[in-house]
Amino acid sequence: MKYSFLSLLFSCLFCSQAIAQSPIVPQGDAHWPYRQGVRKHTNSLPRASEPDTLSISINAPFFDDFGYAGPLPDSNLWFISNSNFDAPLVNQSLAVNPPTYGVISFDGNNRFNEPYDTENLSRGLCDQLVSHYIDLDGYGPQDDLWLSFALQPQGRGDAPEINDSFFVYFRVPDAGIEEEVYARGGSDLHGFEQISIPINRADYFQTRFQMIFESTGSQNGQLDLWHLDYVYLAPGRTANDTIFDDYAPIEIERGPIGNFTAIPLQQLGANGNVTQGFNLKYRNLSTNNYPTTTEVSISDPVGGNLFSGFSAQSVVVPLNGQSRQTGVYSAFSQPFLSTPGVIELDIQLPDDDAINSNNELKRQYRVDSVFAYDDGVAEFSFGINKAWGVANAFYSPIEDSIQAVWISFVPTVNYNPITTQLTYMEEASFRLTIWKDPHPDSILVQQVGGSKVNYGDQSNHFQRYVLSKPVAVQDSFWVGLVQVSSEPIGLGWDRNNLAENIIWFDSAGVWKPIGLEGALMIRPEFQLGISVPADIESTTIASPRVSLYPNPVGAGQILSLRGTLSASKRNYVGRLLDIQGNVVTEYRFSRPMDSIEIKLPTDLPRGLYLWQHIFEGEPELITEKILVQ
Repeated sequence: MKYSFLSLLFSCLFCSQAIAQSPIVPQGDAHWPYRQGVRKHTNSLPRASEPDTLSISINAPFFDDFGYAGPLPDSNLWFISNSNFDAPLVNQSLAVNPPTYGVISFDGNNRFNEPYDTENLSRGLCDQLVSHYIDLDGYGPQDDLWLSFALQPQGRGDAPEINDSFFVYFRVPDAGIEEEVYARGGSDLHGFEQISIPINRADYFQTRFQMIFESTGSQNGQLDLWHLDYVYLAPGRTANDTIFDDYAPIEIERGPIGNFTAIPLQQLGANGNVTQGFNLKYRNLSTNNYPTTTEVSISDPVGGNLFSGFSAQSVVVPLNGQSRQTGVYSAFSQPFLSTPGVIELDIQLPDDDAINSNNELKRQYRVDSVFAYDDGVAEFSFGINKAWGVANAFYSPIEDSIQAVWISFVPTVNYNPITTQLTYMEEASFRLTIWKDPHPDSILVQQVGGSKVNYGDQSNHFQRYVLSKPVAVQDSFWVGLVQVSSEPIGLGWDRNNLAENIIWFDSAGVWKPIGLEGALMIRPEFQLGISVPADIESTTIASPRVSLYPNPVGAGQILSLRGTLSASKRNYVGRLLDIQGNVVTEYRFSRPMDSIEIKLPTDLPRGLYLWQHIFEGEPELITEKILVQ
């Protein structure tokens, strides 16, 4: 069993309580898709007071690969009770390299994303997944019925210990049978393991046969995780029947707006993010080599427009054996959206394999009023055991104004081994803070009172915290909070984002990036379609006539200089400095500057840098921050 207090992940600073389950489809209008409000429990009613009875055959097996939104499992296959047990939740990000898109994850939280026990340290039965009745009458041992499934401990969350367990039971209530047919103890992360179990007892073959999957472990939160996928029961199988005529897209790495999943409308063109390419990952579960065609389209479903320059392009993707392939697609052309909307990426494989339900994968990227790195699903919780600050780093090439901040917290139970006290962090206070520089004294705004942790009424809930007055920002800035105690507060941590150096923390007066991939689930909200209103006092320097993009940028990539370049005939010097002010490298151009492109060193370490724009013979020195990731 793990406890979140002083169970640390990095440099004895970060809480390692595992978190998060399924993405919840955002509700609301085009501007405000993130739910907020007080907790309310809506019962998830079963299809009937008793399980249904399902029929199976070779051509119509019992099959679930959990490739749907969820969060509850498919009630056509699984019996969701309101009283006897609680269900694991479907998600698309907690597992590592699943067989296909989507898994169902078992942990110590109930279906409302609350720990089973918030008052006592406890360990025992956690999640259960129970099938409807399956009619096996008419079958017998000679029909070779087998159950197979794929199982992984930990994933991107918390690892179950050896004394935490995962079980499978076969139940036949008419015969008084509930038999344990599979059990294993916890372990650290490894790849999905394919498990096959025969259905061969004579008294199994009745009209009301059931499968039960369950986990035991900590009941104090999203700890001790197991991930289940590709549940398949059918006659005419063997123990080695683990090859399936199935291939599917399983993951999009980075999207068409780079590391962001949402971007303010007025920032869309300024950031230059919409012209970035993106990567796709695929899984082939057969032994055949499938050269196939992937249809890719990008559209704005709100406005009903298909983006030009990339409409329905096809790319040949060879899928070899059970390997994973990465397809790299070129950038698509603008126009930019002129009103709030959605950029939807639609990946479609042809339906020429045996399982067609998982051949399409869609992702949406919002264009309205918020900056977001996260995909709306936390894989871990984040906190520090000091009353220090934590934040996401952002960059705005234009002067803009933040009016609110959206934050997603993970239900967290902290245990103090000295006092033996448990603290459930809902309603815990914190100080919402925005910083101008990576230094604790560079505060632009800090709201001391009124900010409390709110878990909402569903997993991955976002709470909106309104600033007392909008604050102007430009170039780099940091948005986060300061803990008021040494108890880890449990911020949602999206570990799917591949970018590094987004998360920063205050280490005894010195701000540092944690050096790990991912982003906190913190989203600054800007005034929609407005840069800096006249009634807001600017706290940033005047906009420089030149700037670099893209920013953030990767080592070895090209930086482009933009601004009123042709107006100056002066020689230009670009100087890159580290955060301590040491010169890293320098670039000189002695010609009229219609355009300048600069390639960064390939071995440039990740981190925050300063760039000095120097026009020889002019007294003005323009400095901007560059984030290398």
